[in-house]
Amino acid sequence: MEPEGPVPRGRPGASLGGSGQAPQSRNPKKMLSPEEFAKHFDHRNFEKSTCLCYQVESGGYHHSPVLLERGVIQNEGDDHAESLFLRQWRELLSPDRCYRITWYISWSPCRGCAEEVACFLEENRKVALSVAACRLYRHNKLENRQGLRRLRQAGTQIRVMSPADFKFCWENFVHHREQHFQMWKGLKENYREADRRLKDILGHLLKKEIFYVQFNNHREVQKPFRKRITYLCCKLKRLSDDGSIFDNICFQNKEGVHAEICFINKIKSMWLDERQKIHEITCYMTWSPCPDCASKLVEFSRAHPSLHLKIFAARLYFHWRWDYIKGLQQLKSAGIAVAVMSGQEFADCWRNFVDYGEDTFQPWQKLDQRWNSINRRLGRILKDLKPDDLNNDFRNLQLDCPGPMP
Repeated sequence: MEPEGPVPRGRPGASLGGSGQAPQSRNPKKMLSPEEFAKHFDHRNFEKSTCLCYQVESGGYHHSPVLLERGVIQNEGDDHAESLFLRQWRELLSPDRCYRITWYISWSPCRGCAEEVACFLEENRKVALSVAACRLYRHNKLENRQGLRRLRQAGTQIRVMSPADFKFCWENFVHHREQHFQMWKGLKENYREADRRLKDILGHLLKKEIFYVQFNNHREVQKPFRKRITYLCCKLKRLSDDGSIFDNICFQNKEGVHAEICFINKIKSMWLDERQKIHEITCYMTWSPCPDCASKLVEFSRAHPSLHLKIFAARLYFHWRWDYIKGLQQLKSAGIAVAVMSGQEFADCWRNFVDYGEDTFQPWQKLDQRWNSINRRLGRILKDLKPDDLNNDFRNLQLDCPGPMP
């Protein structure tokens, strides 16, 4: 098992090849010796430097990938392996092609590397990165946990290396002389513990099936038929001395407590810590707030005037009833931005709050048409719709008619 105390990740180390080369003359070491592999990837050893085994493929997830290169990089001087990889490949990636990059790394990225990688991915939207880490680097430090969440927010698929990942690395990055991979003692136990710890760091992620059922903006429930309840997924942006810090949290209705109230209570508890002052919150909701929750959100917003709160709703809840209409208008009057989730917001929610594996967001049929219809209705509501207008307005709009309180 990995100890709870911090373990130096270290910067010095002899290059495994390619890390000091210009991109045009890369000569990455293609194979590790069995001893080198055990030195870096056996969790019982605590080698200070980071070893990164990478695989770069072209073609993305919708086409059969074409392997471009496999290689190994290690820290060199003051440069971390992650930075060296980006330096090598940044100029080689064509903006017209999709790429799929997989890292098998002995230590998860530190806060600085995580931010650098996240910025790279945000600049190169056609690059999909998957990171499998043998160990979590100083996970007890807040800044490194925030770095992992920042990577996830940028679309990186992060996981702990499983026994199958170690076997893949042995077969593809190790000069094993036809010897089979032999699991070392405690590998499975360490994997389960580190996997649990990583999930705690990244927070609760929605299953793909739940996302497609609960966030679908169709009037009728699609197969499989499940009750649609309120989910609230929020992105928190905090300002720190060294830049912005992001967190993702997901809530759902509990018995007798709506997701909005769970959200407010959580943010209030975080606000007690001066180090966690929140600057901006973006919420993605399956249903727009009920009147009571709208009032609570207004009260919360007015108590924190420095906070910028934005709400995106997939569907409008009881949008023809005057008390629900008034609740949405109160949100607007309090300066809370309210909008309908479009394809862009659905894709953003997918990247940040769904355990999507290697899948990309697949828009459902008539998503844009439904968005246009619901968006027109919300526009009417926020333009001070009066009770006398409701009968004609409801008669002309064919929108969601939800069942019992979600």
